[in-house]
Amino acid sequence: MSLYLFIAAAIGFTIFILAYLAIVIASFRHHTVTGLIALIPAINLAVLPTIWQKTSKAFPLGILGLGLALATWYSGGYQYFHSLQTGKPVIASEPSTTAPEKQPAEQVTTRNVEEVPLPDKPLYYLVYQKVESNDLASLVGQQVRVTLIDGQQLEGKNIKTSNQSVFIESSDQGNTQTLKVALQHIQTLEKLARVQN
Repeated sequence: MSLYLFIAAAIGFTIFILAYLAIVIASFRHHTVTGLIALIPAINLAVLPTIWQKTSKAFPLGILGLGLALATWYSGGYQYFHSLQTGKPVIASEPSTTAPEKQPAEQVTTRNVEEVPLPDKPLYYLVYQKVESNDLASLVGQQVRVTLIDGQQLEGKNIKTSNQSVFIESSDQGNTQTLKVALQHIQTLEKLARVQN
């Protein structure tokens, strides 16, 4: 297999060299200075636009040849080349002549871990507790529920209060809105509180 990869790498490298020489020759035909610049690898890309009409087929072919050469070389073509240099044949995989040593199994220590039982009841509940409307200033930033005179309930965060109204930030299905509620329209006011079990 490595012989075929080596041959493919050699073909790819030959295609790259021939394309490179075609670009150099076309550059010399265009002008002597462009030909001299085209001899220098990597810098020769600077003259490529001036001779593109003459080398539009050679450049992509050279890139493909270089890609083929690199891919097949690093896929295993270098192994055959190395075997030619050292005189050793390429062996796909060397068989193991020694039996693997058996090592004693490690002792695994186990620790008894006590399971902590979960409580049967929750530690606390969240409930709404009635508060007086005089306490609105102390409830800024807390979750409140306001019941209006017409029976409608509003729940949300108390943003700020004034002498005549309260501003509640309410979110409904991802939409957040700030509602201004006049104190004279409030029937009951409740705050969200934690009650221990």
